[in-house]
Formats: sequence, structure tokens, C-alpha cells
Amino acid sequence: MAKNKKTVAFIGAHADDIELGAGLAIQKFAKTHDILIIICSSQGKNRLKELKNSLNELIENCNIYILPLDENTIYEHIGTLAQYLDKIVPKNTEYIFTHNQHQTHQDHKAVSTATLTLARRIPNVLLWETVSPSEINLSSFNPQAFISGDMDKKIKAIQCHKSQVKRYSPQWIDAIKGLGALRAIQFDMYNGSGYLEAFEIVKTIIEE
Repeated sequence: MAKNKKTVAFIGAHADDIELGAGLAIQKFAKTHDILIIICSSQGKNRLKELKNSLNELIENCNIYILPLDENTIYEHIGTLAQYLDKIVPKNTEYIFTHNQHQTHQDHKAVSTATLTLARRIPNVLLWETVSPSEINLSSFNPQAFISGDMDKKIKAIQCHKSQVKRYSPQWIDAIKGLGALRAIQFDMYNGSGYLEAFEIVKTIIEE
């Protein structure tokens, strides 16, 4: 990868996690950055096809990496995951997005922990929030940064994960859209953003 190309990496535990937490951010950075790296930390039956279909709804081009770890066992291999990430994510990467540290799903928190080992060399690291039945600790999330975008496109992308929509019911989709509307009302009501994704900031470098 060329050193002068602007790169952003999105790192999730499972096939649907990245679009769920950062579907609007992916849209934004596809317009401003040359290289988008999508890293799914685990393999799941039939879910990789859903991931590719989902990303096709959001963006035209990205580099997808599927790591050889099994779902619901990532927390047993944090060290191995950190080594994979260190090899895949270029040293000139400008932004990293991943799970937050408050999440109760063991794989989500493990991916967050492994990703944070890269923070020492990446100038901007942000953590997303998600709507999932496996997450019951949302009150601990501290929204600090916000990204707007096309929520309808994000929802179409998430609906490509048919196995998960069937598992969680259509109310899950309503909740995802509702959280985006809530964050817009809370933090950008007077600018009419419509929908926002919220992030915690681990670090950010503001350049001249």
C-alpha cells in the first residue's frame, strides 16, 4: 500500500458488527480516504456472503480481511488477534474504528482490547456503540464524536445480514434507526442531521 494514501480501518468481531456500529462512518470515509480496510475477526457459517453483500450496499471498494478465528471464541485468542491486526493495519493508517470497552459480549470486548494495542501508532481511534440483544450495558457508553450519513443505505446494508434479522426480528432494525435518530436529537437537533452515529474517542490528533 502506498505510503501517501489516506487509510482508515474498521475492525469488528462478527460479520455484521462494522456496519451496525459504523455504517454511516464507512460512507463518509469512503469519500475522503483512498483505502478502506474492513476486518472481520471471525468466520461464521453463511455470514461472510452476507458481509460482502452488505458492504456492496454501502461502498464501491474496500479491502476485506476475514480472520481464521471462530465466532464466540475470540476472547480466548486476544494475543493472536492483536498479532493479526498489527500485520494487516498499515503503519500510516489515519483512523481506526472498533467496538467500545463497555460491551458485555465477550468477543466484542476482546476485539476492542486487541485493537487498542494499535493505538500507540494510530493518531485517531474511535469506538462505536451498537444495538444488540447481547449488549445490556449501554448506559456506560459516553458519546463524544458524531458522524452523519444516509441511514436508509445503512439499513439496507444491515438487512443483507438476513440470518441476524431473522434471529433478532424486524424490531432490531427499528431500534438501530431509532438510536441514530436519538443521537441526532440529543446532539445536533438544530442542524437537522437526521441521523447520527456516536463514538467514544480514545485519541484524536487535531492537525493545523
